[in-house]
Amino acid sequence: MNQRQYMAWLQQGGGNQLMNEFYKSYDFVSFTFGGTGAQMGGWFRKEINTVEDLKGLKFRVGGFTGLILQKLGVVPQQIAGGDIYPALERDARRLRMGRSLR
Repeated sequence: MNQRQYMAWLQQGGGNQLMNEFYKSYDFVSFTFGGTGAQMGGWFRKEINTVEDLKGLKFRVGGFTGLILQKLGVVPQQIAGGDIYPALERDARRLRMGRSLR
């Protein structure tokens, strides 16, 4: 589903009721406040095929998602949008000098 279809399912197709039925046994209630749509997972120098490939991988992610990925071995990075390009440039310089990024 795309974002609009997902929101329609939640609000008009019984999705919220279904989720709250599931969460009931956890004594939890879900409220949908919107969504960010699809987001790119990232660009990496090597292909990610297994959970083992995530070990030590730096990933620009924060909040709850960062905590989940951290349990899989990811190293969450909270970098402001304006600092992304300079960080990539620093890594590119290190690669040119033959230093590992990991």
